[in-house]
Amino acid sequence: GYGTIPWSEFVAVFRTMSFNDPLVIEARPWDGVAWQVMLGEMNLLFENADRLQPVRLGERLHPKPS
Repeated sequence: GYGTIPWSEFVAVFRTMSFNDPLVIEARPWDGVAWQVMLGEMNLLFENADRLQPVRLGERLHPKPS
C-alpha cells in the first residue's frame, strides 16, 4: 500500500465481515495514472494482504543502509 494506512490489518478485519456492498476508497490515482491502474493495485492489495510487510513511508523512500 501507499501512505500510512495499515492495509494488512484493514484487510484482515474486513475479511471477517459479511460485507457485500461496494467498497469506496476516496483517493485520487497517484502520479496521474489511469483509474484502472489504481483499481488493479487495490485488487492486488486484497489478494496479497496477508503477505504485506508494514514499512514506514520515510523508510521506503530513504531505506537504511544494510
